Amino acid sequence: MPLVKEQISYAKLAPLVASAWRADDYFCLLQTVAALDRTSCNLHTLQHAREMLPMIGSNVARDAASDLDRAFELLHSDAKNGLNYIVAQRSEQQSQRSYEMAVSAHRLNLLVST
Repeated sequence: MPLVKEQISYAKLAPLVASAWRADDYFCLLQTVAALDRTSCNLHTLQHAREMLPMIGSNVARDAASDLDRAFELLHSDAKNGLNYIVAQRSEQQSQRSYEMAVSAHRLNLLVST
């Protein structure tokens, strides 16, 4: 059953989101999770088609698709937030280094001028 494979993928990816700390880690996770998120969204379409046929319709599949959709949406959001945090952190570090270089340049200019 495809839903079981998706749940296994979620179980494997959730700890990776928590342990990612480099931009490359987040980028890889975002690509994987985005594909799984799209797949889980498509499960809703499949369930809607099944409901059109009265003998095949099942609330269990719809509920499972909703759960997967939400889980991958959360994973995607967590990975994206982690990546945004890294970008902000690197920006702060670069800003601090630029300030330190400006202070050093000012000190050097004072030394040279005297």
